[in-house]
Amino acid sequence: MSLVIDRDLETKIRARAEAEGLSIVAYLERLVLADQDGARELETLALEGLHSGAPIQAGPSYWQEKHRLLDERLTARIMRSQCQRGIFILQPAISAQTNDLGMHS
Repeated sequence: MSLVIDRDLETKIRARAEAEGLSIVAYLERLVLADQDGARELETLALEGLHSGAPIQAGPSYWQEKHRLLDERLTARIMRSQCQRGIFILQPAISAQTNDLGMHS
């Protein structure tokens, strides 16, 4: 089988194949197999999600809570990383019960 491809693309394919010590055919086969594996994995994950339990309503409050939890996890990870590297940053305590204007309720 013959394929006609742009010269720049051919140059990139040849360079990547050579860098991995593969023939162009073997390199392209690897790309196709990786694409097929990715498609299968995506389908598997989608099916797992569909069968993972009762559906939920993802309204604004759901996403706000999701962002809050992710912010907490990120902050904790940053703090652990800084402590491991000996970096200590003192921050003033902030009340968890503040409204949008920063006023205590």
